[in-house]
Amino acid sequence: MDDFAKVLAERHRIIADVVADLASGKFEEVARRSNSRHLSASEIGQAIRSYGRELIPLPPEALSLVDFVSVRGSNPPEWSVIVPLFTKEEGRSDLSLELGLRRLAPHAYTFEIQGIHVL
Repeated sequence: MDDFAKVLAERHRIIADVVADLASGKFEEVARRSNSRHLSASEIGQAIRSYGRELIPLPPEALSLVDFVSVRGSNPPEWSVIVPLFTKEEGRSDLSLELGLRRLAPHAYTFEIQGIHVL
């Protein structure tokens, strides 16, 4: 696997883990792991609960729908990411997770939840 494919696989793993934790209601854990200055655990939980449907982990095919935009001039590398979310009732929903993702070193990332929005 080339370097780009490895980095993409790492980014996908982090995103899938975050969404799985959100789907499991682990809002405190996600907020603790996040460098978020935008949303607290209670705000994250409220945004998901107010949607009124049951969030599920990302299906494997959903990773191809994740939108990464490189932040120019960032060192270490950083991306603005939009993740389409899925629910038990709808499949792909109109709810999305917005986050910043920063690669500190191989296999070492930080993320910041910037929003959970209905598109």
